[in-house]
Amino acid sequence: MIAHRGYFIDKSLLYLFSVDLEFSMDFEELGLVPGGIRLNLFCVPNTARVYNVLRERTVGALGYPAVTGTLIYGEDPVLVREDDVAVANVRARIQTDDGALIDTTYHGIMPMGVGAFRAIAGGLDSLGTLEAPAEYRIVVTPTYETDSPTYRWLTEEQCVGFGTVQQVQGLFRRVSYDIYSMT
Repeated sequence: MIAHRGYFIDKSLLYLFSVDLEFSMDFEELGLVPGGIRLNLFCVPNTARVYNVLRERTVGALGYPAVTGTLIYGEDPVLVREDDVAVANVRARIQTDDGALIDTTYHGIMPMGVGAFRAIAGGLDSLGTLEAPAEYRIVVTPTYETDSPTYRWLTEEQCVGFGTVQQVQGLFRRVSYDIYSMT
């Protein structure tokens, strides 16, 4: 019989970068599907910034170069489930300030509160105003791919992101994330 551990495995989070983006108003509402309602959201290209909040030029003890640049592409097929939780399935591309391309894919979970699914499915969702957007927390788990030797270190990291999504008059408008490496 195998003895169970009586301790946690050592872990920590290393801050990598932050992302702020606007969703395009040209979203696709695909409608009801088994288990929820499907929406395709797209970012407004070349307006989203990838940056280091503290303006650091390096990351971590090994001195990896900080990731700064622009999100040049992003799509998010969202499923708003019948249990009022939105599930993100994102693909995006970052162009760094020094010209490297970094692709990312990630899944995310966003609890929206009781009644969100019915409000969206029934066309009654008008939450949030420009002055006071409705705000939801989201947790994502990104991985990265690049052929840039400068940022190849990022392809070896499993990351987690903590963020907020803002909704204005029933439309998803903005998202902000802080991305960490799970070390």
